[in-house]
Parts: sequence; structure tokens; C-alpha cells
Amino acid sequence: MIKFIGIGAQKAGTTWLYNKASHKDTESAYEDLVRNYQQTSAAVHFIADEPDAFRKASGDIMMATDWQSVWPVLSVSGFKRRFYFVQDHEPS
Repeated sequence: MIKFIGIGAQKAGTTWLYNKASHKDTESAYEDLVRNYQQTSAAVHFIADEPDAFRKASGDIMMATDWQSVWPVLSVSGFKRRFYFVQDHEPS
């Protein structure tokens, strides 16, 4: 997904991560992202570490990738479009 979003991008954006349980810092999160998913030049930030910056963030798209990240994505208004990318069966 990151690859296809990046293909049309004018510049590298920011990857905001909701859950930091798997990573001790943004550097390890970035390394995990590149190692397991896709090469990117996007900056990585944790929402919990920078809540004010997250609320003020703006850009073309903001995407939730699990049910826990839906409400944070809906809380920011500085994006042209917001999406919920369902990756698995999520029963109600």
C-alpha cells in the first residue's frame, strides 16, 4: 500500500503510527517498516508522542489501517481525503 501511495506522491509524507507497543522509538518503527513492508522516505511519528502536531497535520490523505486508528484519523481535519483500509475480517 505504501508503495502505491508513494508512486503518485509529489514528496514524501509522514507516517503517523497509532500503536507504539511494538517499537521503542521512531527509528525502530521506521526500520521495521522498511524491512517488512516497503522502502520509504516518509518520516515516522507516534501520535501519542506528538498529539498537537498530529492534530495540526495536513496533507492529501490520511488512512486508518485498523479499528483502533479510525477515531484518530477522523479527528484530524487538515486532509483532502480520509480512508479506512480494512485488511482483515473485523466483526462488530
